[in-house]
Amino acid sequence: MGLFSFFWNLSVRLSLVSCIFLAILPNLPDDLFPSFPFDPVSYEIPATDSFFNKIKWNSLISDKSDTLIESQVVGPESIISKSSYIYTGLGDGRIVAIHKENLKVKTLVNLNDPGAGGCGDNVIINTTTCGRPLGLRFGLDGKIYFVDAVKGLFSFDLETNQLNHLSLGSKSSADYKGFYNDLVFDPKNEDIVYISVTSSRWTMDSIIWSLLEMRADGFILSVNLKNGQVNKILTGHRFYNGLEISPDKSSLLISVTGEFKILKVDLSDIEKSLETGQSVSSVQILINDLPGMPDNIRVFGNDLYIGLPLLRRNSTIIDNLSTLPKIRKIIGRLSNLIDRFLTLLHEKVYPHPKLREMSVSFRNGHILHQAIPSSSGVLIIDANTGKPKRILGSSTHPSISEALLDTSNGDLYLGSYRNNYLLKIKAKDLK
Repeated sequence: MGLFSFFWNLSVRLSLVSCIFLAILPNLPDDLFPSFPFDPVSYEIPATDSFFNKIKWNSLISDKSDTLIESQVVGPESIISKSSYIYTGLGDGRIVAIHKENLKVKTLVNLNDPGAGGCGDNVIINTTTCGRPLGLRFGLDGKIYFVDAVKGLFSFDLETNQLNHLSLGSKSSADYKGFYNDLVFDPKNEDIVYISVTSSRWTMDSIIWSLLEMRADGFILSVNLKNGQVNKILTGHRFYNGLEISPDKSSLLISVTGEFKILKVDLSDIEKSLETGQSVSSVQILINDLPGMPDNIRVFGNDLYIGLPLLRRNSTIIDNLSTLPKIRKIIGRLSNLIDRFLTLLHEKVYPHPKLREMSVSFRNGHILHQAIPSSSGVLIIDANTGKPKRILGSSTHPSISEALLDTSNGDLYLGSYRNNYLLKIKAKDLK
């Protein structure tokens, strides 16, 4: 009985101390967390019930897709196609070409910094030094244009294998610094490219903290490749992501992950904003209250394909914490403290790779991926009206962030920011 009383009293005291500590944690001075400026805000999240009453859920991706090049790639996000090849950027800093028939993978670009530690094929460790190509597009000159998540805008010549780093204007780089995410060319002026900057506070490595923070700290850039002029054309929304041009070439479509919507901005309004130097003031909503957080968007014909890596068939932990910023702050600061403890242990006591791996996982918030829904998919809507047409769902392949329709044969390729494979659905299975 004495032993039982001891452990009972110990557990009560530990529980009480833990509760006091967690209550104090979000109110501690920011100075105690100098490298972790995590400050979440409250936001509303749309319900999913009404959406799935209109569009029937299915598991077509799980049932009909083929898994390609498994373990030969990591995070194959941003996919383009030309002739016999698929081109995609990878989480390890490479751009690769994949032959559609024999599926051979060839490295075209490697953005790893010389001498950067830990970088390597099929390893995601540090996008700042190892690189992260996103937003691949073909220009009229036949070159591949893309953004690196940290370093900005690049072009790559498939004929000469020449890689060029393109300047983002003459102003201080801090004016445009952030997590560069996607790009699209202006349909009427190929010298102008639009770039989404998801966050000015968080790098891609730590982007999950931006997703939990939900602050409107990103922007959309207009970059003139000919004269180097750069303008911020849109601010004020949470987590800008994929970009696309409408089928009639009149509007810029913008995926806003943190607001569960796709925005529509008239290119004529953007042109006026560039003349005045002011941000665009008129923004339309193409579709809102999406059943998941939208990622990359691509137009094929009159349809807009929306990647939904965080598809919510039911409420998730993110839903439940949306109006509880202090709880999210506790989670963030607790992760930061655990990271600092593990780093100290690794550097001063027991230098083991697993300790370093665990500390990075807590530092970047990747440990929280376990709370992300396993369901993902692609929503197809009318790109002109925003009317939902069809959803392609999966409960077995998480984190599907983009779709590429091969217009030569109707096959559909599905990419992801973290999976180690591509998915393909044959045209006959999409009917």
